[in-house]
Amino acid sequence: MKNITKKTIIINLLAVFILASFSFITIKSNTIKSSKVAFGIKNLGIVTNGTLGGLQTSVFNFDEDSLAQCEIIATVAVKTINTGINKRDEHLRGKDYFDANTHPTIKLKSTKFLRAKGGNVIGYFKLTIKGVAKDIVMPIYVTKSGSNTSLKGTFSINRLDYKVGSSSITLSDVVNITIFVETN
Repeated sequence: MKNITKKTIIINLLAVFILASFSFITIKSNTIKSSKVAFGIKNLGIVTNGTLGGLQTSVFNFDEDSLAQCEIIATVAVKTINTGINKRDEHLRGKDYFDANTHPTIKLKSTKFLRAKGGNVIGYFKLTIKGVAKDIVMPIYVTKSGSNTSLKGTFSINRLDYKVGSSSITLSDVVNITIFVETN
């Protein structure tokens, strides 16, 4: 048999201790499979719908069972706005509305998550548009299917609070926003 030194035993015990301690730590991160940001606003009494594409997350940690540990930081590029009419989209990207050249992204950063009645989640976020950050509250509906989790959040904002456009008789101030995210 090999001669085992005291130093070797201590190193081996230390390695076992370190490996055992890591088995009690759970690191939860999610991979986003798909996402969609949709909006609707009344224009001349008719709802105009659109989307923003390319949702990017620098942090996405969502575990419905550990809401205190959840954190989401996401951005979407203003240049991806799509209402189905190119001329309108270009106008919305311009200085009068989103000013995409100066403010290329819209940012959403979580501040906390709480359990809602009925088992869903309430998310509290800072929404930053055109350099203006405001607190929003977003009910989040969580659906699980196997290893996939779907999140759907809806909220409304006053576009004038974010300096998007100006007061108008024909265009509503209220914008309804829905965010869909599917993770695995």
